[in-house]
Formats: sequence, structure tokens, C-alpha cells
Amino acid sequence: MNELITIIIPIYKVEQYLRRCVDSVIAQSYKNLEIILVDDGSPDNCGKICEEYKAKDARIVVIHKQNGGQAGARNDAVKIAEGRLITFVDSDDYIALNYVEELYCLYTTYNADLVQISYEVVYNANYAASKTVSSSVIKFDQKNAIKDMLLSEHLNDGAWGKLYKQDFLLRHPYPVGKIYEDLAVAYDMLLDLNVIVYGDAPLYFYFQRADSTMNDTFSLKQFDEYNIVNTSTQKVIDRYPELRDQVLLRRAFSYFAVLYRILSSNDSETYREQINQIKKSLFEIKKTVLSSNNKDKALKIKLSSLMISERLYLLLQKVINSVKRGR
Repeated sequence: MNELITIIIPIYKVEQYLRRCVDSVIAQSYKNLEIILVDDGSPDNCGKICEEYKAKDARIVVIHKQNGGQAGARNDAVKIAEGRLITFVDSDDYIALNYVEELYCLYTTYNADLVQISYEVVYNANYAASKTVSSSVIKFDQKNAIKDMLLSEHLNDGAWGKLYKQDFLLRHPYPVGKIYEDLAVAYDMLLDLNVIVYGDAPLYFYFQRADSTMNDTFSLKQFDEYNIVNTSTQKVIDRYPELRDQVLLRRAFSYFAVLYRILSSNDSETYREQINQIKKSLFEIKKTVLSSNNKDKALKIKLSSLMISERLYLLLQKVINSVKRGR
């Protein structure tokens, strides 16, 4: 059955990248699509670009709304979606020609509750998307999916790159007002699922741009990640206490992400209270981090350097980031 699938694209201040994103969506090999473009009060020409595409493709629906953030944009679109199945694409990202086709194939083949496809982080705006199919597929039960996501082995806690059932998203709306809304609901979602499927074809292209939400000058709003990761993962410990060590490792990952954004900002000493709070949390779980067998050794190295000095940690983190960008 070639059923209708809805693609939702929240849009805000991405005029430079929007056409690349939408072009990749309308070119999908899977044609039975509803494409909802949500202009989240963007002050540039994004709204006009949306209307241009709507005039050219009857599958496109445009919502213009006051700026309220990605969470509200996603929630509003989910409510009006005609498709029983939904996938999200961020407006500065783009997808391979068979992205939807591969998600749907995995969904039907494995009778999945949720499907995630692999992705590539892209730093070059001209990077070409390639078409491929999954050579390896993993079918998770709930507990193993949560464990995998905690360790970021295959599954990630982003909203993008996945195929959801609409009724599921209606039960789990994204929290409005948080800039880490994906993380806030990711583990709640998995705790309400039984069959999660992952395909290793890298068909989603995550564009890392200098002015994205994740790269802004630090503000207290970004400290949300510290609080959200603690709250959202506590529910995992409540159901699966045997995953406590994996939860602590996941928290450490977020702690370091927030710490780096603070220390690399121009006014880091303004947030000395938050720096000390994060360091205290990290040092409280140092035994778990330093003794873990996790294949990613970076956490151990970061913590060891931080125990010597903040300056050494910051220098090391910059080197790690540089190496990643050079891949």
C-alpha cells in the first residue's frame, strides 16, 4: 500500500538553505507525500519562498505563524497532518532521494512502531546527497533501544531522521519554550514503544552551521540541556534501574556539551555558578565515567583533563571539535 506520508519542516531564518532542503523533499522517489512548511514567523524571505513552492507543488501546505520555536511549529503541523505517518526534516538539513522510501520500507517490513535512518553530519553547504539502501538493519525492543540511544551507538534523540505514527506524536507533543525539546521527550517516547528499527543507510544530511541553535553565544536558556537530561533520563532509571550506568554516561555527555558552550563564551565567568554546578555533577559520577567500557573514550579524556584544569579541558575539547570537522 502506497500510503500518504507527511513531511514536516519547521522554518526560521534559513533563507540561505531553505531551497536546498525543500528541493530534496519534493524530489523524493516516494511520491505520495504531504509536505507541510511551517513558517515560524521568520523575519527574512522564508515565508515568500514557502509560498513560491506551494504554487508549484500541490502536495505542499504552508502554515504562517508567530514565532514560537520548533516545538510549537512541529506540534501545530502534526495536528493538521493528513498522513498517518510523519517524518521531520530540519530546514537547514536535506535528505537523499530515497529517504522516505527507505523509512517506509523498513516500517512495513518490520511492522515497526518507530524507524530511524542513519545520517551524516555535513559542514560543506555543497555536499552532495547520495542514494543508498540499508545493508544492516537492527530491530530493537524497548529496553535495548533505550540503552542504544543512551550510548548514541545507533539511535539518537533528535526529532529528525525518523518515521513516526501520527497518533503517537499527538500523545507526545514537544514541550514549547525549550530549545532542547527533542531531548525532553526522546526517552518518554521510547518508553511508549515496543518495536524500534534502525537502518544504516546515511540518507539524512545534518548540516552543522555556525549560526545554528547549537552554536549561539551562551545564554541561560542553553542551561536547559543540563536540567532536561537529568529529568528525562530519570524516567529510564525508574523503569530500568539496571541501565543506571548508561544513564550517567548520557548525562555526562550533556554536561560536557553545556560546559563547553559556557567556557568557550566571551563572558564565561558570568556563569561561574553554573560551571561549578556542572563540575560537581561530573565529579559525582566520575567513577562510572572512568570505569566504563564505552567504545567512545572521549568522555574519559575530557573528565580527566577537567580534573586537572578547566583550561586544559577547553583546549582539549577544541582539538576534538577540530578533528571532527576535518573528517
